[in-house]
Amino acid sequence: MQIDYNQWHDGVGYDIDIIHSANAAERAEIEALLARRGAKDWRDVEALAALGATEQLRKALASTDYSVALAVLGPSPEETNTTITLGTGGPGGAGGNGGPGNIASSGAPGLTAERQTW
Repeated sequence: MQIDYNQWHDGVGYDIDIIHSANAAERAEIEALLARRGAKDWRDVEALAALGATEQLRKALASTDYSVALAVLGPSPEETNTTITLGTGGPGGAGGNGGPGNIASSGAPGLTAERQTW
């Protein structure tokens, strides 16, 4: 989960294949690391998406750093034209817990954003 200056400068992300091949304990450790420091850029968002860390993606979507929030909705290198539905989950957010809602590709009510290829 480390990127050196040259990788950062050249726009290289984390090795998503390693994340996909990690066992459950390793995946939990990676998610905990990202949760502790918070999503800082698209690389962290991409790693959270690979982990299926919806709660952390909700937090990233609510980030005051617009580049992080947009990374949740924006295209990843592997994905384009994917529909993401951000449901409100009704009053009080998802399940009534006051959260921002659901991040899923379901038909849940809420905002639907289509990823575009530019």
